[in-house]
Amino acid sequence: GSHEDCASERNGIRYRSSADDYEDSGCFESFRCWESRNDLVTGIFQGFIIILIVANAVVIGIETDNKDDFDWDMVENFFLAAFTVELIVRLNYNGCRNFFKLRENPELTWNVLDFSIVAAGLL
Repeated sequence: GSHEDCASERNGIRYRSSADDYEDSGCFESFRCWESRNDLVTGIFQGFIIILIVANAVVIGIETDNKDDFDWDMVENFFLAAFTVELIVRLNYNGCRNFFKLRENPELTWNVLDFSIVAAGLL
């Protein structure tokens, strides 16, 4: 489809979806049009992330009491990879400027928190 077919606007924020839209973002040089933008914001995606967060919390609790019983680094790296992919998907979907937009961005606090946690894990 055309670039117009891919663009969307919600709550006054234009969500970029093509390489042309990203040329001025300074974050991503190319981006393909998502066939179904609703997939990202549906309960399926959010539900999967919530399950990952809860599973990670359970693993941290189990790991605390059983440090020597398992290779926890492997499990921690799995969760870090999953959360990194989730962050990349959200950055691509929103665009860097909208993701970190200071005004009229109800998700800013969560975005900064998620970015900080993933960045700290990758360092």
